[in-house]
Amino acid sequence: MWQTWYSVRWYRQVLLAIMIGSAAAVLCYRFRTLPMYYPGPGDFNWALDTATALLQGRDPYDFEASSLKVPYPLPVALFGLPFVALPKPLAAALFFGGSSGLLAYGILRANEPWRLSIFASFPYIYALMFAQWSPLIAAAWFFPALAPLLALVKPNIALPVALNRLNMDRRNAGRRHASRIVADLPLLAPALAWNDARVSEHNTPADATVRSFSGACAAALAR
Repeated sequence: MWQTWYSVRWYRQVLLAIMIGSAAAVLCYRFRTLPMYYPGPGDFNWALDTATALLQGRDPYDFEASSLKVPYPLPVALFGLPFVALPKPLAAALFFGGSSGLLAYGILRANEPWRLSIFASFPYIYALMFAQWSPLIAAAWFFPALAPLLALVKPNIALPVALNRLNMDRRNAGRRHASRIVADLPLLAPALAWNDARVSEHNTPADATVRSFSGACAAALAR
């Protein structure tokens, strides 16, 4: 029964994924407008601010640092561009809803419906409250084409997913994608250098991040 419902009736997979993504967007928007949860776009703020700054010809790293506003690598602007014209809480909700829907579709397309329980887990609910990136990074496991770009945006958590997933099916493909990530490493430099100089309270030196990032890529290439 499960095999028939999820594998043959593919349009039901799409419909259910849309329903999950829509519900996630509505709930995320609700949390992003509650006073007790710092109203605004949550973790999606930097993507919107970077895209807005670039469109206006401003330096996206020219602002005062704080524990609530830490810079991301420059490619994050690609995710913010489609939403810059919207109110920030709505933009964050649509981003999170789309990420959740994509993750749900990936799970259903893989014929693993039991994994939908992830949407009732506390880590997911916490991510929903603050419009975090984790559902999109998890979706990259099912859609490997997302992995290289997400590894540039969130190297600390997306890179392990990217390298493991891309190396699982074809070793040569993993090497090509790892090579692409290494080649694009300079795109991370402005944010990492900025973070090292201005956001010392996080105790995450840029040089350590670069060493870890480069080491992981080198290990992947050597496999």
